[in-house]
Order: sequence, then C-alpha cells, then structure tokens
Amino acid sequence: MKRVKWLAGSWPISVRQLAQKIRADVLTPEKMSGFLVTRVRENSIDARFIEKIISEEMITDPFGNEISFERTSYIETAFRFSNEFPEVELLNPPRSIGPFTSRMLQICNFEAAWSNLNVDVLEWADNVQRKIGEPITIDRAHVRDVVFDDAVNFEATLTGTKDVRPSMRALLGARQHTLDKLNLSASIAGRNVRVQLSSDAGMQAPNGIPEEIILAVRQALPTNSTADK
Repeated sequence: MKRVKWLAGSWPISVRQLAQKIRADVLTPEKMSGFLVTRVRENSIDARFIEKIISEEMITDPFGNEISFERTSYIETAFRFSNEFPEVELLNPPRSIGPFTSRMLQICNFEAAWSNLNVDVLEWADNVQRKIGEPITIDRAHVRDVVFDDAVNFEATLTGTKDVRPSMRALLGARQHTLDKLNLSASIAGRNVRVQLSSDAGMQAPNGIPEEIILAVRQALPTNSTADK
C-alpha cells in the first residue's frame, strides 16, 4: 500500500537554495543521519531523509548462553518540497517525522514551517473527477461526530456496491458531522483505480498506482483547505 500525505508549508529561501542546503547535509556511511537528493527541479525537490539506528540485541541459545549482537536499521522519510500548494509531500512517512522536522528546521535556521491540512474530502473527490475527466464512484465513507441530539453523537461507515453519497445524505440530513475518510474508484485508460482520501490530506492506494494519478489527486486538493494551528 502506498501512503501519501500533503501539508502546507513556507520556505524562507528559494527551492534551489533549499536544495543546496539539503545537499550539504548528505548522508555518508560515517553519519547517523542525513539526506539523499533524488531530483531537483525549478519548483520542487525530491529527496529522502535517512536515520541510522544502531541497537544492541540479545538472544539466548539452546544451552542458556546469552549472546549479544549489534543490529543496524534505517528509518526513511521520502519527501517532495515545492513552492506551490501543497508545499510538502511525504511518501510512506514513518510513524514519527520528528527527527526529519527538527533537521529541516535547523537547515532553514528555524524560519521554515509546515502544518497539517483540514480538507473537505467530498470537494476533493469532486475535484479529482474533474481533473481525470472520468466519473468516480464513492463506495465507502466514514463519518464521525454526528450529532443525534444534545446528549448523543455517533459515527458510521457506509459501504456499498454503488455510490453511497445518496444514502449518506439520507442518513445525515442536516445533522452536524465530520466526514473524515472516503474510498473512490474510477476507470482510467481502461484500468480500474481505487484510492482512499482522508480529511488530513492523506491518500492511500495500491502500490502499482500510476504516478499521473497521484499527481492528479495532489493537484485536486482544495486550495481553500485550512492549516492546523
């Protein structure tokens, strides 16, 4: 499964100047962390931040003897920085991006910033449909914080073999709610494509999804999405 998350960001310098700073902090075999730049364009940078983790592990052999050994692993944060919205793209991000965030703030003299987005996923899905020029079907949706009355809220997941939007409208009516995830599918160039969109500007899709579909989903992000404070 491929996971992509987009964020709003701002840079104190140009993309090319930022690329130079990232390249100056390149990962080497001797360093515990650093960057590997994949590609630099006029308006974007594709790169990876890699952390080396060295830990000592211990096992007990069949005779009761304890044997310790050193284990090396790597945590990778693949990203794209752009000077156009959304300015930050994370590909299959690890559970925590704290070390990556801290390093980037240091590189930018603590003048860069990025924040999570709150997205209207229905508007996002409609934008995807216009972008790809093909009809979409939303066959799964999750709503939460649905106000039933003054004392009761509920959440629900709607799934179907057809578009669930009419059923969702019938269920929710005018009730206050939050739609936080939906699954959409579309036939593009004879191929059925299925993605999940979430209200935090995240996308999940099968590993084989074409890059042009990811680009279309990125470009379809509503530009009026609000950034978390």
